[in-house]
Amino acid sequence: MERVLDDLPEGVADRVEIVKRSILDDPALHAQWWEKIPVLLIDGRLHAHWRVAPERLREALLDADDKRSEGAPGAAEHVAL
Repeated sequence: MERVLDDLPEGVADRVEIVKRSILDDPALHAQWWEKIPVLLIDGRLHAHWRVAPERLREALLDADDKRSEGAPGAAEHVAL
């Protein structure tokens, strides 16, 4: 994740909000995601689980940044064990 953020165009990574959550701290997250950790959500939507492809993540973050710059709010979220 950090390498992908480092490779984004200047300013884009600064607009990405990363929220890390543990399924151990939240029974609802555990029930929903326990068999798919790690899980990566972008703007509340499932982007990847088990493995994250760096190029696919980069494209998704750039796309989300474009949408936010058009007025749609969002954040990248990572649910981790």
